[in-house]
Amino acid sequence: MKEIKLKGLDQSVFYEELSNGLKVILLPFKNKTNYYINYTTKYGSINLDFIPNGSKKMYSSPKGIAHFLEHKLFEQEDGESPFEFYSKSGTASNAGTSYKRTSYYLWGVNKLEENLDYLISCVNKPYFTDSNVEKEKGIIIQELNMYMDNPDSVLTNEVSKATYKNHPIRYDIGGYPDTVSKITKEDLYTCYDTFYSPSNMILAVSGNFDVNKILDLIKSNEDLMSRKSTGEIIMKDYKEPLKVLDTYKEITVPNLAIPKVAMNVKISLKGVKDLREFIAYVMAYVGLKFASASDFKEEILTNNYATSFTYGAMLLDGFYTIELYAETNKPNIVIDKILKELKSKSISSEDLERYKKVKISYLVMESDNIEASVENAMDDLIVFGKVFDDEVDFIRGMNIDKFNEVMSKVDFSNHATVVLK
Repeated sequence: MKEIKLKGLDQSVFYEELSNGLKVILLPFKNKTNYYINYTTKYGSINLDFIPNGSKKMYSSPKGIAHFLEHKLFEQEDGESPFEFYSKSGTASNAGTSYKRTSYYLWGVNKLEENLDYLISCVNKPYFTDSNVEKEKGIIIQELNMYMDNPDSVLTNEVSKATYKNHPIRYDIGGYPDTVSKITKEDLYTCYDTFYSPSNMILAVSGNFDVNKILDLIKSNEDLMSRKSTGEIIMKDYKEPLKVLDTYKEITVPNLAIPKVAMNVKISLKGVKDLREFIAYVMAYVGLKFASASDFKEEILTNNYATSFTYGAMLLDGFYTIELYAETNKPNIVIDKILKELKSKSISSEDLERYKKVKISYLVMESDNIEASVENAMDDLIVFGKVFDDEVDFIRGMNIDKFNEVMSKVDFSNHATVVLK
């Protein structure tokens, strides 16, 4: 197992790719009594159209099937509930499906080895029948109906539809009642066999444990090791255009106390040679302009232009999208001020140095957090194909000349805005 010593941080990441392609990340902490496990497949709601194993034809799966699959993997053939199994040792468990991933989580203090082994078997031993699939449809459709009128869900979905013309990120993660009702056990097995292949998955464990002992336990799980890599997964090319579909939409939502605004800035990655560098400088700019200590956020909150403001970003098939959200009784003012900040594309060298210090301090804090340290290593592996050992040095090396060079090629003018009123 390869030890990756993180420079500037008192931490090592141990990494190994197993014979069947599973990527294993282990982060030992001598000063912790608890542990965290994250078992993730690079499969989310957007992975709808693909060529299944052994086929040459493109297959279109029903919208919402990744979320459906997540539900079904918590059902075992012997009828035992994984939630009940984990609760016996006081271990918390959960799962979640996003646009690009499905993850299974454990948080505990007792029986790490037993719970890890059980989780591995659950994920690698699916049990789908006609009857249990039909039963699950009713549960999920009821869940979808509960969220259908949720303003935050409506806002997220509508701004995605305004931003993307062809890409399946336009669709709700959970699907829709009419698409969920069409899911069959055959659909589930097709998607499972393709995307839950060990070579498409990452298993990460952090806590106080012996690295070799945990690695041996993982390798001894027959449900896992009996499975083989399926190789590269061929996805459909949606030929997503550069321009957003709709630049501005207003939607009326009943009983909304405060209007909500969402803006997606859709940035093409065409011509970007160093993705890590590009993301670092763009997010430095976005952070300096919109984070808690920014002049922008202080102004809009102090002057009651908005009651809340958040931001994020998403990397997606040739695009990097900046996501901006606000609750505001003055949406036009907030939108104008966001656009003004995006237009400047300039910061001082002092601003950048301040950002670097804050960023490094966060890295130091996160390196002592069993959950954040796993997520950082997993993000590196999924996005860049490796766990970086030089993140602190990389941040320290950021400079204003390179910032200006990167930002000169970034177009913030391609944006979609949705207002819920």
